[in-house]
Amino acid sequence: MATTAALPFHPTPRRKLPPASAGASLRQLCKDGDLREALRQLAARSARGRAPPPTDHYGWVLDLVAVRRAVSEGRQLHAHAVATGALGDDDAGFLATKLLFMYGKCGRLPDAHRLFDGMPARTVFSWNALIGACLSSGGAGEAVGVYRAMRASEPVAGAAPDGCTLASVLKACGAEGDGRCGSEVHGLAVKSGLDRSTLVANALVGMYAKCGLLDSALRVFEWMRDGRDVASWNSAISGCVQNGIFWAKTVGKNETYSLDLNCGDRIISLSFWAHSNRLDRANVQLVDEKLSVDCESARN
Repeated sequence: MATTAALPFHPTPRRKLPPASAGASLRQLCKDGDLREALRQLAARSARGRAPPPTDHYGWVLDLVAVRRAVSEGRQLHAHAVATGALGDDDAGFLATKLLFMYGKCGRLPDAHRLFDGMPARTVFSWNALIGACLSSGGAGEAVGVYRAMRASEPVAGAAPDGCTLASVLKACGAEGDGRCGSEVHGLAVKSGLDRSTLVANALVGMYAKCGLLDSALRVFEWMRDGRDVASWNSAISGCVQNGIFWAKTVGKNETYSLDLNCGDRIISLSFWAHSNRLDRANVQLVDEKLSVDCESARN
């Protein structure tokens, strides 16, 4: 087995660790954003013929690499995992999926594809990571293609789409303006019961709105009345604004809504209500960082 000597890691001399375990120390370094020291500690754990670090240790460092979009360090980690045998022993696909996610965040879609194509077994998480990598790289159409390949391989155990899959593909359909594909995904969501997920329902609202199918977007929004969150309202409001239509039927008479909103949500929402000519009067107030909209009556 190759050692880390030939890799671009430089283990630091032995030093006393704090009372916490080496794993806890590495995890804290990643939380603190100290990528350089985290890489050195990971290399030191496998120096001089030691067993390779656990896959979750690689995962912590790869997450930090993804946040930093430090592709050079990510490739070093990939080579390190190959050299120590950690990637070859990754039967569950955890480490490979972390690498896929990292390459996607770094915009290295060809690297992600090569890694994915070489995986002996694929799980829903690895498929989701590749779909996400396509989206991160601006390849919405390619993300849809990966989804279709996933469906073709579905008889394989563990490869069935989950809520994260459908939400990502619906985002891709919206970006492509492909309402037909989006409707197919909607059908699968209903069949599998995943349409009850707020994550998926919000993605459906956004997809239909971006495809110019506002009636379908608002039907989904109305259907999820008891499961709406701020993202649901934001998607519906943005969809109306994008399509040049302001609510008439979605907001009923004598209804009051109070939502926890961030700055961006408040700007979108206040813009909508300010431009709406569908209401006799809409009393909009910001109280303790909440948007309160009191709709006293709606025009026919």
